Amino acid sequence: MFIFRTKNLRVWQKREEARKRKGTGTKPLMSEPHHLEKWLMRSRHFEITYCLNGSRRMFVQPDVHMTDEDAWYYACLHAGVGLLYGEDVAQQNGSQLRGHAEKSGLTHVKWEELP
Repeated sequence: MFIFRTKNLRVWQKREEARKRKGTGTKPLMSEPHHLEKWLMRSRHFEITYCLNGSRRMFVQPDVHMTDEDAWYYACLHAGVGLLYGEDVAQQNGSQLRGHAEKSGLTHVKWEELP
């Protein structure tokens, strides 16, 4: 996660520097230099549990929000099940993802927010 934050902060800094050099007079996308960093730090933590071929597993996933579809998606990635080939996450509905996961032995996905 640290690499992700650093990379996005650098991208933001480069865009702001380019905008200042152009002198376009447009309002910056973010009002302060560390706005992106503060937003990323607001993410909450969710505990996701699942069973893979009868073995119970658990992991913690940081995110801003969580839904059942998100939990199934993250459980598939964590278990190494993988997504349907050639499908975009936005195009997959929950039942397709769940059906694919259950065929691969992934069941009983549950999540809860940690305090």
